[in-house]
Amino acid sequence: MLEELGISVLIAFLITLIVGNYLRKILVSASITAIDRNKKEAPTLPASGGLVLLVGLTVGISAFIFESSIVKNDVNLINLALFLAAASIATFVGFLDDVVTNRIRNLKRKISKQYLNGGLSQKEKPIWSIIAIIPILAMSVPPAGTLFGINIKLPLYIFVILEGLTLLFTTNAVNMLEGLNGLALQTSGVAILFLVIYSIITNNPTAYVTGILIIVTIAGYLYYGVYPAKILPGDSLTYLLGISLGTMIFLSRGYTLGLILLIPWIIEFILKARARFHAHSFGIIQKDGTLKSFYGNKIYSLTHVFYQGKFKEWQITGLITLIEILLGLIGILLSV
Repeated sequence: MLEELGISVLIAFLITLIVGNYLRKILVSASITAIDRNKKEAPTLPASGGLVLLVGLTVGISAFIFESSIVKNDVNLINLALFLAAASIATFVGFLDDVVTNRIRNLKRKISKQYLNGGLSQKEKPIWSIIAIIPILAMSVPPAGTLFGINIKLPLYIFVILEGLTLLFTTNAVNMLEGLNGLALQTSGVAILFLVIYSIITNNPTAYVTGILIIVTIAGYLYYGVYPAKILPGDSLTYLLGISLGTMIFLSRGYTLGLILLIPWIIEFILKARARFHAHSFGIIQKDGTLKSFYGNKIYSLTHVFYQGKFKEWQITGLITLIEILLGLIGILLSV
């Protein structure tokens, strides 16, 4: 299996890297762009980077499925295909929001102020997300696992409900903790990496193959997504990362690790709820390149904690990523 995985990994990485350069030109031509608000020059960049990641992921997974049809292995190919279906739907939902938001932004200038909010509403996004999680709920994942040393074996219908709620949360929560170059990409990538490590330790080939293919596409996209970004993520990327993270928690059955890894997003959800989900995570650029909050001393996001000090964008992203790494190490120690 290592040979098939190695070839698929190489293909996924290269395709993501190559397609990114091609797609960002198309996105600009199609006027699917956004302003990078945390820069002094406020550049307009191509947006909806989830399309790049999805292409690499699709080709990588397809290559592995093709190779596995020739050389048999222990990976559940149906679950792998179901994940790809869910990832595609999640990316589509996010892309729909990116396109609508962009079009309304242009219409607002030309036609009317009635389009002030734009995009999908806060109520519509979770509803659309439900469609994306359906393929994951169809997976043959045993409804059993361990949570902080306690063996859990739930009735299937309760497990499916909890799985659905968790997937709904991760798909939308990753989108909340975003606004700085590479923030969603790096934190989600770290979380998925620790779930891959856990899957390898527990000898769960379907989980670690899925996770490795996600990680290599993220690695291929880093060139475009980290500070200073060449493509802004948009909802298409954050939704794809969110459903990937949720899927990995259940595929790996690493419930203790998953719960610990989700702490930053749980905190973010609570903070954003305080502002009725109308606060944003990006900041106001200062002369020295540091960022300050739009909300003064009020904390409506994890990023706002760092806005109270004198940190630049890449430093804040790095610190939050470091927190996720520490949580991952703690989670691994408590899980194995």
